[in-house]
Amino acid sequence: ATQGANTYPDATFTFRIEYGPVKGYVLNGKKIPYATEIAGLYKRATGVEPFALPPSWVKAKSSLKLTTPFNFVTTVDSHGGNSGSPTIDTKGELIGILFDGNIESLPNRFVYTDEVSRSVHVASQVIVEALRKVYKTERLLKEIGL
Repeated sequence: ATQGANTYPDATFTFRIEYGPVKGYVLNGKKIPYATEIAGLYKRATGVEPFALPPSWVKAKSSLKLTTPFNFVTTVDSHGGNSGSPTIDTKGELIGILFDGNIESLPNRFVYTDEVSRSVHVASQVIVEALRKVYKTERLLKEIGL
């Protein structure tokens, strides 16, 4: 409403399709990449909260492919209620699950800009890698066809 008739109404928790490319951004002169990898998880881990990893992840490190994509960001305009939304590519294939937005996305409820606002998605590759090597859930992987 602050931008006149050029904005769309709130979805009020009804069905809505969002779209936007995977895209990094620049914040305070620093390039923020569009994706993270499992290796970054271990680089940030200090062993002390809030950066302490569960023992299962510490134990699994040597078996994980550390270059596996972990999270990625898109220009999708999302806010509360979008967590858990599937992320699909142009082929209709599941590539992740939306779960958050960066701090710069907070104003999106009122006005959207794709300059630095990003939605954060967990990559499907890391879900499979974790199910297989951290949680060792072969039965679940079989159930979902992997």
